[in-house]
Amino acid sequence: MKIKKRILSALLLSPFLILGVTVIFLSIRYSPTYVYRLITMNIADVYDYKHFENHKIRGAESANRFISQPKEEYIESLFDDLVTKTGFNGFEEWAIESQTTALIVIQRDTMIYEKYFNGFGRDSYFHSQSMAKSFISFLIGAAIEDDLIKSVDDPITNYIPELLERDPRFHKISIKNLLEMRSGLKYNTGLIPFTNIHAPWHDEAVGYYHPNVRKLLLEKVEISSEPGKDFQYSNYNTSYLGLIIERATDVSVSKYLEQKLWSKIMEYDALFSVDSEKSNFEYYAKPFDCPGD
Repeated sequence: MKIKKRILSALLLSPFLILGVTVIFLSIRYSPTYVYRLITMNIADVYDYKHFENHKIRGAESANRFISQPKEEYIESLFDDLVTKTGFNGFEEWAIESQTTALIVIQRDTMIYEKYFNGFGRDSYFHSQSMAKSFISFLIGAAIEDDLIKSVDDPITNYIPELLERDPRFHKISIKNLLEMRSGLKYNTGLIPFTNIHAPWHDEAVGYYHPNVRKLLLEKVEISSEPGKDFQYSNYNTSYLGLIIERATDVSVSKYLEQKLWSKIMEYDALFSVDSEKSNFEYYAKPFDCPGD
């Protein structure tokens, strides 16, 4: 009887023991801040900018506005099949339950639909997710135009030479490889065994919650395959592009974006989140927050 009780006690304690060991392992490998963010923030959402330090991007003093000719009934009718298939009673209910924040449709120079949901409005901040990647690509082009970057064919080690000390193969990775997501960088997308849940060392999480992403890029990210061949969606590609822009322009990416685009045409200010106050490295792959325009 005592043996059975001990076995039962061991079985009950095992999950807590495994959890404790995992927390200690992740804290040592990535930092306690990483573990805290992983547990408290979990999945990225539109409010994440509130959990990070942010750099402000100044909008234009005077911005052009689109002509407004609303066609609300027509646009919402395009969603009829989707609303019906998902079991909702109408477009508004679908938008709210799907956690839609804004839907804007622009046809040529005319705004034909603009509506906000779930407490959001035109001047609300929202988490732009991977739309930030498009702005980083734009800034690479701007830096080339400004003669600060020679070409997309440049090896990334022209701008981040210390990578050569860790692995000479970094010299084979070009800016173009990063833009096309064909860099060959190692990107862990593993799941917890026997589940469909991302492992806590999944690089989507590591590159998002780590308090020193710059250190990750310079010291930890590895190469797993030949650059220029296989496509692999990886946020590290965009983070390296951001680091290259920093080095080439000698200003932060948010400041360069403000100079080249935002302060010229955008009506509202925006925010660029950073990994931590100490590291002050901007999240070039995801947390870029801007209000509706």
